Amino acid sequence: MGEFNVIHDIREAIGAGRLKEPFSPAGFADACPRFDKYTHAAFLHRHAKTRGRTAQFFERVSPGFFRLLSQDVQKGAK
Repeated sequence: MGEFNVIHDIREAIGAGRLKEPFSPAGFADACPRFDKYTHAAFLHRHAKTRGRTAQFFERVSPGFFRLLSQDVQKGAK
């Protein structure tokens, strides 16, 4: 499953009200259960704004909590 599928599902969950920002990996898991536990545990951290080596989709707002960056702010997104 590619990063596009994960981001699509997160955007959809936020839009439908199933996921509230800021969200944690546990909130992500509850709102988007089709992904495996590794994705729930690592994806948000790996794609947070401060990482730099991967596409940046999230901003870490406090330890363990994230919000989705707007599409025009995302760097490296395809």
